[in-house]
Formats: sequence, structure tokens, C-alpha cells
Amino acid sequence: MNPRGKVPALLTDEGVLTENVAILTYIAQSFPHAKLLPEEPIGMARCLSHMAYLSSTVHPAFTHIVRPGRFATDESAHENLKATGRETAWKLLQEVDGLLAGKDWVLGSQYSAADPDMLVIYGWGKLHGLPVEQLKNYTAFKDRMLQRSAVRKVLEREQGPMLQG
Repeated sequence: MNPRGKVPALLTDEGVLTENVAILTYIAQSFPHAKLLPEEPIGMARCLSHMAYLSSTVHPAFTHIVRPGRFATDESAHENLKATGRETAWKLLQEVDGLLAGKDWVLGSQYSAADPDMLVIYGWGKLHGLPVEQLKNYTAFKDRMLQRSAVRKVLEREQGPMLQG
């Protein structure tokens, strides 16, 4: 569905929409009653900034783990790429843990469109054997997310790693 041959992609009445920041913003603006985007300019900018950070910095670290062939055609380099990706991902998860210190959600006290993506990344860390449970703030964030009925419903349907073990 994605003309770039990657995920994510969202089929809308207006055609295919790609890239996490665009998709999450589209969904948030499609349901204004949910208030998933801050109204004030600085809050909106911080939300978009965080979503862009996840997409441009954190996601690629996991891509090195899952798809090393995108970065090296020499298969003998794949294990090194995976190991480097794991090290980078762990450092980034520790950074995210620090960003969540003293906050309920990415933006502080306001739940936003940036929060679900943070949960996905926590799950990727768990799935790939990173010790995410050591991250006090991030784990508390994950626990708050799991208290949301819509989140639990999606994770149960998708068999998300946060519900296992």
C-alpha cells in the first residue's frame, strides 16, 4: 500500500498517507474531541517534535536490529549492525526514560498523539530483549498506557508484547 514499500501506511478516503508523524497528526485532527494535539502553538510544536524524534532517531535504531540488510548487503556485517542497533536503541530508551521523569505523558499531564508511539517502542525493546523493565519512568508510563481501555483492546487484538510475560 505504501508507495515506498515500507510501513506505516494509512489508507484514507483521499488516498494513502505515509510516515508516522503525518499519520498520527491526521488521526488526531480527525478526532478533535479526543484532544490528542495541544491547541497552543508551543504544545503542538513539542508534540510534533517528539513524534519526529521517535520516527527519525529511535525507529531507525530498531531497523538496524530487524532489517540489517537495508544497511549492508554483506551478510557478514549483519550481526555487527544488529549489535550496534541494540546498543543505540538501549541508549535511546534510556534517554526517553529521562524525558519521562516527573511526567505522566510525553507532554507532561496531557495525553497526546505522541504517547501511543512511545508504547510501541517500549514493546519493541521488550521484544528484542532489552531490559526495559529497568527503566523506571518508561515502565511507569507503559503501565499507565495499559490502564487505558482502548490501548488494552488494541494490544489484545495485536497480541502486543506488553501483555505477554
